[in-house]
Amino acid sequence: YKNYYNYSRNKINKFIKLLNKRNGSILEVGCGLGYVVDLIARNNQNIEISGTDISKKAIDIAKKKFPQYSFFVNDITSDENAINRKFDIVIFNQILWYILEQLDHSFLNSHRILKNKGYLIISQAFFKSEQNYGKHIVNGFKGLDNVMKSKYEYLFKLKSKSFDNSGRYLHNDGIFLFKKKNNFNSK
Repeated sequence: YKNYYNYSRNKINKFIKLLNKRNGSILEVGCGLGYVVDLIARNNQNIEISGTDISKKAIDIAKKKFPQYSFFVNDITSDENAINRKFDIVIFNQILWYILEQLDHSFLNSHRILKNKGYLIISQAFFKSEQNYGKHIVNGFKGLDNVMKSKYEYLFKLKSKSFDNSGRYLHNDGIFLFKKKNNFNSK
């Protein structure tokens, strides 16, 4: 697992570096204990990074482990999402299966909290074999690509995607970079 997660997290960092958002702000949704927030902050100078998670316990631990960053409890899937600030980049890292039943709210909320010309990064492990859970909503990497094109292209424009099914890791790895479309006002 460790090798896969290091690989996956480093791909997120590469995307962030390519965007070159100096003095920008990043929010990791589903940050858990804050390790990815810390990794991103250590590898990207002059970026303000925050983390949010639905678990109060996880956020309490993240605040103790990494007091230099901002962490807060929030549910990105809620139609009463309480995030009141804007970010240059929003990251969904390994949370797709947790938000699958509420993709509409999750993507509308991420669109709302992104600044104009903001970016959404989705990084996700995908099974090497056929998945069972949620395949009627998103069936693997191609399924996520298709859902984003068919249901959410009014919110986001695909800028880049990458899929690693080399077999080097326990899972296949997919990452997407989307740019916010500004011609849509979310609530």
